[in-house]
Amino acid sequence: MKHAICLALVVLSSLVAPARAADGDLSSKLETYLGRLEKLGFSGTVLVAKDGKVVLEKGYGMADRERKIPMAADSVISIGSITKPFTAAAILKLEMAGKLRVEEPIGRFFPGAPPEKAAITIHQLLTHSAGLESDYGPTDYEAVSRDEIARRVFAAPLRTTPGKEYFYSNAGYSLLAAIVEILSGQSYEAYLRANLFEPAGMKATGYKVAWRDGQVAHGYVDGKDWGTILDKPWDKDGPYWNLRGNGGLHSTAGDMYRWHLALEGEKILSKSAKDKYFKPHVPEDPEGHSYYAYGWAVFETPRKTRLVAHNGSNGVFVADFRRYVDENVVIYAASNGEMSATALTEVLPAVVFGSEYAIPPAVVAVDATAMDRVVGSYALSSGSRIDVTRDGATLRASATGADTFALLHSPLPPEIAAKLNARVTTMVEAASKGDYKPIAEAFDGMVPLADVTKNESEMWNAMRERFGAFRRVEVLGSARMRPMAATVARLEFERGSRYMRFGWQQGQLVGIRVIDELPVITLYPTSPAEFVSFSLRDPNPITVTASGTSITLRRGTVEVTASRPAP
Repeated sequence: MKHAICLALVVLSSLVAPARAADGDLSSKLETYLGRLEKLGFSGTVLVAKDGKVVLEKGYGMADRERKIPMAADSVISIGSITKPFTAAAILKLEMAGKLRVEEPIGRFFPGAPPEKAAITIHQLLTHSAGLESDYGPTDYEAVSRDEIARRVFAAPLRTTPGKEYFYSNAGYSLLAAIVEILSGQSYEAYLRANLFEPAGMKATGYKVAWRDGQVAHGYVDGKDWGTILDKPWDKDGPYWNLRGNGGLHSTAGDMYRWHLALEGEKILSKSAKDKYFKPHVPEDPEGHSYYAYGWAVFETPRKTRLVAHNGSNGVFVADFRRYVDENVVIYAASNGEMSATALTEVLPAVVFGSEYAIPPAVVAVDATAMDRVVGSYALSSGSRIDVTRDGATLRASATGADTFALLHSPLPPEIAAKLNARVTTMVEAASKGDYKPIAEAFDGMVPLADVTKNESEMWNAMRERFGAFRRVEVLGSARMRPMAATVARLEFERGSRYMRFGWQQGQLVGIRVIDELPVITLYPTSPAEFVSFSLRDPNPITVTASGTSITLRRGTVEVTASRPAP
């Protein structure tokens, strides 16, 4: 759920023709772009509004692949940390009612808090400047009560002195949700529904709503059905308190636009409340590229206008809400599949504001028999292998060595990749000896050492029981992988090997997964013998050309040929 927005508005590629959105009808250009993107695998909902008019509101791909339920304009997708603007609005609504002041310390609401925590102000919670860690539990779905999350926060040492610096804290917003419940006497969601959602006309937004069958989208990771958050362990009135108030709300594109319209007037928040709500209070980075307001981030665009935005993700569902308040433009996108909404919203502003952007390649239908002739295992002179399989109308390629991994996957800057590769080697080698401190340090306080030790020791014991003694680790490489950076390593044991994937955000470890198969890239046919990769964030797609028993792979100026071994 970590907030991160990139203002890279131009995506260019030597393999796709650039277009300029200022020519012709904007709705038509968006339809063309997103229609092509849907054929390349985008699945989600998109809304674009300009000058008070909805230009596009549509669903793409599938909400439920197994039941063949298509994504609709009103499909429901988890909005992750875009929950935070609603929590902040609820606090301001309580201030408008005279029940609190954002400048007051939180000790009033949590009598058991120690003095240094009791002095934290509501304002500091709202602006992520309270000195708290991001999280105080291992998962969003741990059965944690309101009292327990408060106890954990108040028992742990402060990260920094309150008010000193910005550090994104999900737990801080859970404390704000607790304050909403304490003062209102209602559940968090019930208060939001009565005071925010219903006045704004948002009938499909919440934790638990009477959505129609099939309206809530399933999430997909590497082609596998992750299900919905509603399938995970939840309390009777919503998520447990590692998630409540900081994430997990569900909504539709239309409801999010209704929220934008409600914020344009004073139907919900007064002018003075909105002045606090949108004021850029605290810089998010030392350079001041963006500032955090109350539940929103505030940016200056390349056009010297204001962007008020927030995104959210749990690693499966991704949503991004962008309000170009000086230009009367709203862009909202949410995704449930392998192509991230936040990558899409880095491109859509170029379409809307007339900058150059890359048109996705036109996919052609190729006979399955012709595609099957390309399927196989291809070896490089280094001994590394590229395995090609068919997945319906596309090919999938995976790499078994560091050189082929670097070729197939979107590269990170070399110095960053080298640092992450070395760090993973250190973590794995230490963990193999029962030392989990390097992993806890990589989590940067997000997961306590005791929880890391418990989780990792269970995983290592299971691997040793199945595969025998650990032998060595080989890091295949670090790359950009939806929706973050990832490092992939092969762990070799006496009787086999396992792959592990380490996820990173801004240099901080955010997750470790044992994976059954290597990460793959999808190759789309542009002719019977040529296949092209496509990624919204990768300006250098791969072209694979098949010829007899060999394939040639090209990325930018790099070209390699791999051949099938002789029978």
